[in-house]
Amino acid sequence: MTAIRLPRKLGELGIPIDALPAGTPVSEVEAILRAFPLLPGVIVAAPDGDRLLSRATFDRAAAGPNLRGRRTAADLAAADPLVFAADTDVDQAAVAALARADADRDEPLLVRWPDGRRGIAPMMDLLAAMAGRYARMARVDQLTGLPNRPAALSAGQERLDAGTLAAVLHLDLDRFSEINEMLGNQGADLLLQRVAEALRTACRGADLIARLEADQFVVLLADAVSGIAVGRRLAAAVRGPHTIDGVPVSVEASVGVST
Repeated sequence: MTAIRLPRKLGELGIPIDALPAGTPVSEVEAILRAFPLLPGVIVAAPDGDRLLSRATFDRAAAGPNLRGRRTAADLAAADPLVFAADTDVDQAAVAALARADADRDEPLLVRWPDGRRGIAPMMDLLAAMAGRYARMARVDQLTGLPNRPAALSAGQERLDAGTLAAVLHLDLDRFSEINEMLGNQGADLLLQRVAEALRTACRGADLIARLEADQFVVLLADAVSGIAVGRRLAAAVRGPHTIDGVPVSVEASVGVST
């Protein structure tokens, strides 16, 4: 199963749109919003800088007694929108957006790309992206990028129920505490990342590799192959040597097989 890539930068959520002149009639703004129902608003190029007129703001104004006295887009647009560069992290943008006053919290964000384009990022899309990333983080080991223990347990149960779990391999790195003392925490972390990458390369696409904790890994085999033979192949793959800070480091692994 191919993992769904979640947006990481605000520019991936932004909807590019040309800015309207400040004097654009309100009737024209209304026509644009009606013609494009998924557009979260419009950008207004006012003399004092870009303004943002969200669909929600326009709808509230339209639902009032009338729009008399507000004849142009600039009359309705917010004078001080929250503006971010397109390469801003989704999490950073979301934190800043949620820190706004309650009345402004649902307002979209104005996005600027390096090539001069401008766009609007809806808050709902931003919050959904942030929630998706946090949900993924809860199931991914942050050091290696592999699934973590809860994800492995869930996947194992699903495969067991579906009859697609052929064997489970448990890998423990031997004498890792000594390696940790020799390399230091940073070097040991780098070694674990190299081991994880070696496991990814050595395993097939249908197999699931996860890091349980510290120096313990697990592999869920999808096909009825020799678990012992696969275990030997994986132990050879992680052996290295791996170059850590210019020093070649070899590591042995103990492998247990459950069928």
